[in-house]
Amino acid sequence: MHLLQVCNVGQIVGGTAACAWSVTRALPRLRHSIVFLSRIDDSTRQVFQPHDVAHWPQCTADRIERINPDLVLLHNVSPAGASVWSGALTVQYVHSVGHRLAADETLYCSRWLAGQCRASTAAVLW
Repeated sequence: MHLLQVCNVGQIVGGTAACAWSVTRALPRLRHSIVFLSRIDDSTRQVFQPHDVAHWPQCTADRIERINPDLVLLHNVSPAGASVWSGALTVQYVHSVGHRLAADETLYCSRWLAGQCRASTAAVLW
C-alpha cells in the first residue's frame, strides 16, 4: 500500500511534518511519499530517510495522480492552490483551526480542536 502525506510546513520541529514522521514510523510496512507545500529544511529531509520527500508549490490532482497512491493523508492543507484526486481515499488531518481542503474524511488531533471547528468528538484521532 502506498501512502502519500501532504504537509503544509516543511519543518520537522513544531509542525505537521512531525506528525507525518510519526505516521511513517507507525506504519513501517507501507510505501511512503511525503510532500511539503513549503520549503523543506535539511533536518526534515534527513529524518524522513529513506522515504521519498518532495516540495510542491501546489497540491493538485494531476500531481497526486502521477504518484498514484492508495491513500492520501493531508495535514492542514488549505483549499488555496490545492485539489484532491478521486483515485484514492483522502483524509484531512486537522492540526489547527483554519479553512481546510474538503476530503473523503476529516479527522482532528484533539477534542478541543474538534470543538473549536464544530466537529463531533467522534472525528478525533488519538
